Amino acid sequence: MIDLEKGILFEDSGKVLAWGSSREEAWQIDGAMHYNLKNDDTRIKWHENILNGVNCGILAYLPNSKTLDSVFMWMRIEEKYHLSDNALFHYLRFFNHLAIELGDPKIQKGFSKANTFHRQEAS
Repeated sequence: MIDLEKGILFEDSGKVLAWGSSREEAWQIDGAMHYNLKNDDTRIKWHENILNGVNCGILAYLPNSKTLDSVFMWMRIEEKYHLSDNALFHYLRFFNHLAIELGDPKIQKGFSKANTFHRQEAS
């Protein structure tokens, strides 16, 4: 079962990128790399398998004393699917994977910002 309550499990390394992590703690997760500029340590990128086998790019932006409360994610296209440049094909493949792993989707009011996962506080 996929559990995002404490953070994002990086399946290749077995490490969890925990919600509330500081920039220094995030840099300790295996595979951390600079996103764009070598001297910019506020943007941290990983290439990892998450969500039971989805190959993703993950970007955390942690300026100043900000702690991790959201990440940007994008799918990294697998070699066997690379020939298809059809965005709808890749979206449906990802959607199908999540439906298998998480169950049927439910519509929630107020959810926005595509490609961004925000931690939701327990109610």
